[in-house]
Amino acid sequence: MNGSAPQLQAPASDEIEVSLLGPGFGECIVVHLGQGDWMIVDSCIDLNSNTPAALAYLDRLGVDPAKAVRLIVATHWHDDHVRGLAKVVEASKSAAFAITGAFQVKDFRLLLAPWLANHTELDCKGLGEIAKLIAISKQRNRSPIPASENKMLWERHAGIPAQIRSLSPSDPAVAACIARLSKMDPGAFSRRLPMIEENHASVVLSVEVGSRRMLLGGDLECRSDRSFGWLAIVDTQKDSGSLKHHVFKIPHHGSLNGHHEEVWSDLLHPNPHSALTPVVTGKTQLPATRDKDRILALTDHAYLTAMPRKGKFRYPRDRVVEKTMQEVARQLWTIPHLQGHVCIRGKHGDDPSTWIVTCHGAAMHLSQMPDS
Repeated sequence: MNGSAPQLQAPASDEIEVSLLGPGFGECIVVHLGQGDWMIVDSCIDLNSNTPAALAYLDRLGVDPAKAVRLIVATHWHDDHVRGLAKVVEASKSAAFAITGAFQVKDFRLLLAPWLANHTELDCKGLGEIAKLIAISKQRNRSPIPASENKMLWERHAGIPAQIRSLSPSDPAVAACIARLSKMDPGAFSRRLPMIEENHASVVLSVEVGSRRMLLGGDLECRSDRSFGWLAIVDTQKDSGSLKHHVFKIPHHGSLNGHHEEVWSDLLHPNPHSALTPVVTGKTQLPATRDKDRILALTDHAYLTAMPRKGKFRYPRDRVVEKTMQEVARQLWTIPHLQGHVCIRGKHGDDPSTWIVTCHGAAMHLSQMPDS
């Protein structure tokens, strides 16, 4: 189902909802855990209201985040996952806040100190958001929950049982992240936290409501060493005898480095409802056609929040400006202002294959994405 705006009717008390919101750069997940309880994972900006997408969506549903949001999670600090997150935490006054367990390690915090020291110069960059979150935590005298391998972040026993666990990062993954960070020059990243490749410390979440489970993949990548990334999760979940998941937020915009067949065979039910966001930057355009084909070979129920398509830079008001910029840079691209919302919703006791998926704005079934 397509529409120009997300549905305005809040889910019933016995309904589960997983909403993935994302423009051409950024993503946010909003989950109804049943019984009026909500969680928010990461943050991006709603292009219509210029406010955090999660807050804009809950407002349209008539949900007060100060009363209803139980947990907020920052999977990692990249700009496309944390824009507006401090405002989300400020508005969700009773919510717990969780962040990658790397921040609990003293060596990690010491290595970040050069970036955090100058955060006042920044607005919505990853560095500024993390610094604001630290300040909010101090004001509330409530430390962030460090998310780590197989850790319970929130649970509910009354009514419909529910729990949220972090499945990553593992201790070796945090050590690898620290090793990467120690080799970086803070002077080269003065305006934002560094983009550590391979996303060792990204948080993956397993959400269970009643007997239904959702796997939210963050931006975690795969490594050949099974102590890291997705294979560490696969092995841990096998050993614990955990059950498989019915819904999957595909990691890292569907790219190959976030994919492994064992994730689909060992952590997911066959043909799961799946959703992903695109990313479009000067160098990157994901998912690519090969990613689309690979995902559709694994599930018929795959959805995308927006088209991953960039356009040639044009500045129609002043051709001199356009010419000057083209002389300075080899290539200039515009990132499309496309915004979409994939909503997966159903009653907690129903067969998940019957849950209803609605696409709003620029969102679509993945098969509708043209080949690049």
